[in-house]
Amino acid sequence: MKSYLEMPARFLFGLVFVYAGAVKIADNSGFAADIFQYQLLSDWLVYPVALFLPWLEAVCGLCLWAGAFKRGAAAILNSLLVVFMLALAINLWRGNDVSCGCFGNAGAADAREALIRDGLILVLGLVVQYFARGGQLRPPGSAQAGHGVVAR
Repeated sequence: MKSYLEMPARFLFGLVFVYAGAVKIADNSGFAADIFQYQLLSDWLVYPVALFLPWLEAVCGLCLWAGAFKRGAAAILNSLLVVFMLALAINLWRGNDVSCGCFGNAGAADAREALIRDGLILVLGLVVQYFARGGQLRPPGSAQAGHGVVAR
């Protein structure tokens, strides 16, 4: 089962973030404006975050394509998705219907649509992370029930 799902899921998840990162790198000032509209960061943090995040997304996506550092790349991208979704939810709660900024102008969606889309991408990311952990849900190094643990 792993061989049928891991490669396509990893490739698709990586592709999403390579594309998203490339679009934001190409229009970095537009991405900075998108970050600013969320009103969650101090003004002095907007530009450093706008410079750093797209490169992080693109590099992690490339790592997934290459099959290198799969666990770390998937964990970082899933964490970013959760943060993006929280930022969208906070703005919805505030009554600010911000445009996502996830895919530049090509992916301009209202916050509700972006939450649904990001939730679906997160499900894909969790599948990738599951396989990156060797198809196991338990933390690495933990003993399986009845294996490796001696009761005294």
